Amino acid sequence: MIKPIGNRLLIKPVDDGEETTDSGIVVVTPNKDRAMRAVILAMGNGEFVDSNPHDSFKVGDEIICARYAGDDLRVQENDKFINLKIIMADSVFGIA
Repeated sequence: MIKPIGNRLLIKPVDDGEETTDSGIVVVTPNKDRAMRAVILAMGNGEFVDSNPHDSFKVGDEIICARYAGDDLRVQENDKFINLKIIMADSVFGIA
């Protein structure tokens, strides 16, 4: 598993706006301009910042964050790929 550093969070989006049909076709819905819901998978240690992200949320929390914040990652888990993001803790708007 990827371990973020500083005040970064590793998150897994829970509503990425994509659906895959039984035949494998990806259908994208046009709701990409809203905020995104995600689950925190890992957190950095909070170094390099004055306020520690561990004070606000924890691993496993469902958060609302900026959709275009951070960097996208595609990680292989077993036989399929999953989409993850690494974002800065200050990109989080709230806890869902």
